[in-house]
Amino acid sequence: MQNSECNSISTLLNDKDDTTATVDNLYKILDLKHFIQDSIQQMKDDIRNELKAELDKMRKELHTRDVNYTRLQSDLDRYKEEEKKLSKDNLALRMSLKEKNNQLEDVKGHQLFLQKLLEDRKCNKDKVMLLRNARHRLK
Repeated sequence: MQNSECNSISTLLNDKDDTTATVDNLYKILDLKHFIQDSIQQMKDDIRNELKAELDKMRKELHTRDVNYTRLQSDLDRYKEEEKKLSKDNLALRMSLKEKNNQLEDVKGHQLFLQKLLEDRKCNKDKVMLLRNARHRLK
């Protein structure tokens, strides 16, 4: 219908014999012009609405990603703090372990010293026994 109206417009305008027909044709052209303008405006509105919907969708995705990023960044910061604390605790435990190892070495040293004293005492006991036995025989 629109194409036939467009094609007949030039024919209708060229027909100048009938003034009434020309006025009617002008109204048809004006109606067609309004129809085209309305169609263009509708297409613009449809495109604008589609773009707004797409933009809203992208904004929601961006917000979701931003929230996820913020949450992940917060988790990362918390893990770093925990790592620092664990590192300090680990250092304290190492120092304590080193101190305990030093104490253990001291205890082993004392134990060796005490074993040596015990062996010397046994040796002295044996000597005392030998001397007593020898004294008994001499009497």
